[in-house]
Amino acid sequence: MFKAFRNLNLGIKIGGGFTLLLIIAAVMAFMGYSGLNNVDHDATIAMDAVGFAETALEMRQNEKDFMLREEQIYIDNINSLAEKMNEQAEETKALMNEQGDKDRVTQMQTLAGE
Repeated sequence: MFKAFRNLNLGIKIGGGFTLLLIIAAVMAFMGYSGLNNVDHDATIAMDAVGFAETALEMRQNEKDFMLREEQIYIDNINSLAEKMNEQAEETKALMNEQGDKDRVTQMQTLAGE
């Protein structure tokens, strides 16, 4: 094998090395692009989780306001926030790949419906 390599012209050796470097660069670019897509996907799910926390806090605030003032508007707000949370949860579940994560979102939906 080394004898065959030694007998090649210098131009072919340089061209082969350059081609090898281009192939390595293409593989690295594909891996980087794929990794960034995974990060973007995970960031989208994380942003949805932050939205769930904010909605839960709003629901809790409306619950406290209802206990203090006993006005129907606070119950209506809680119900609309629960519906909003369930709709967002369905969208988030569609993005998820792992069944365990989907089960946790379903559990959250059940708790929000109570």
